[in-house]
Parts: sequence; C-alpha cells; structure tokens
Amino acid sequence: MRDVDVDRATLVLEIADGSSEAVAKFRTKDGVTTKTVAVADLLMEISHDMEITTGILPSGTKFYAGTKNSYRIGIQVPTKVRTAEFRLDGGPRAMTVPFPEILFVFTVSEGRILDSRLFACVPPIGRSYDRLYRFPFGNVYEEGNICWGGNILPQINEPIVLDGVVSRFFTSGFSGHLVYGTNMFNPPEGVVNLRTLLEHLVGQEHFPDRILKSSNVTLGMAISHGDNRR
Repeated sequence: MRDVDVDRATLVLEIADGSSEAVAKFRTKDGVTTKTVAVADLLMEISHDMEITTGILPSGTKFYAGTKNSYRIGIQVPTKVRTAEFRLDGGPRAMTVPFPEILFVFTVSEGRILDSRLFACVPPIGRSYDRLYRFPFGNVYEEGNICWGGNILPQINEPIVLDGVVSRFFTSGFSGHLVYGTNMFNPPEGVVNLRTLLEHLVGQEHFPDRILKSSNVTLGMAISHGDNRR
C-alpha cells in the first residue's frame, strides 16, 4: 500500500445534479475547511490553469453544460421591437410588436440538435428557482418545445452556428395554431386570442411582462434538462 503524504492538501468538490452551487472541502493535516461557491465562479478559476475549449459561443449565452460534442446551452435574447410575419385568420400579415426577453435552450449531440425549447423570461434571471414563462406568439408548445415547421435545422459543428438557428426562428412566419384562445398569455382587457393580442401590442415600445403566463419550468430545470420527459 502506498503511503499517504499527510502534508498534501486535498480539494474535494461536491455538486448536486442541477445545482448552480458547489460545496468545496479543502482538507489539510490541520483539518477540513468547507465553503460554498458558485459553479460559474469555480469554472472561471479552473480555466485560469487549464485549457478549456468549447468553440466560440453564441451571443447572449446564459449557460453551457456538457462537453464539446454533447452539451446543453441557453441563449438569452433581450426584449426588442420586431417586425415579423404572422399567419393568422385572413392570411399572412407583417406586424411590428415588442417581443419579450427570450431564453432558447438547445440540446446538441454530435452536431445534431436533439431538443430545442423556448421560454419568455422576466429579467434579471440567474437563480435556479427563477421562473420561466410561455412564449406568447406561437410556434412554441406550452412545455417550451419549438415547432420548426418545414425548416431543416443545420449541422451544429460549432456552438456559434446556433446564432443562425436563433435568427431563423424570428424570420420564420409565426402560426397561431398552438395558441388556443389565451392559453399562452394572460390577456389584457379586451384581448381574446393571438390576433387581438398583437393588435393590442402594435405601437407599444415595451413588452408588458405582466401578461406573460408562467410555465412549470424554472431556470434550474432548464439547465438540468429536468423538464425533458420524452
């Protein structure tokens, strides 16, 4: 049996599944010191001493969990007034409305997008228990799965390619077939469906977060993929 060098310090890290914090236990011959640290801060410190390469990350990356070839990534897109095509009753119609702040969550493995989800969010978000909300404008199911229609998603050889996937979502026509009445938002007075919601928002400079309808997903669940039950 090899002798143990009692003068050597040992660092033990304990990270619960889905947790944004780690318990660091620093053991020396004088005893054990325990400290709770943020996983993000821990990774930053480790990266000073070793090379970690993921490729260039997309703009707005909120989190990245996994390896270079198999990972889950969250991309945050700030609120913005956008002109988009909405395919509602009466045919396609271009409308300029404020979009809420958005969080895309992609699961990528070996260059393929295995799962894509989208949630609205009320900033700031960063705590595991922060609630995510339903996207109100269509093309997204209640649990956050994105319906891409006839769009063929590209090979994701590098995470930066997801920038183009995000752009494709906004330039695709929005269909109201996943919005039944007011199931995806809390309606302001006089609003009864997606068409009347859009008409209510035209001309507004800011998206009213109060109309967002809560999902059953938190940021921590999105990071840990605990909301994916396929």
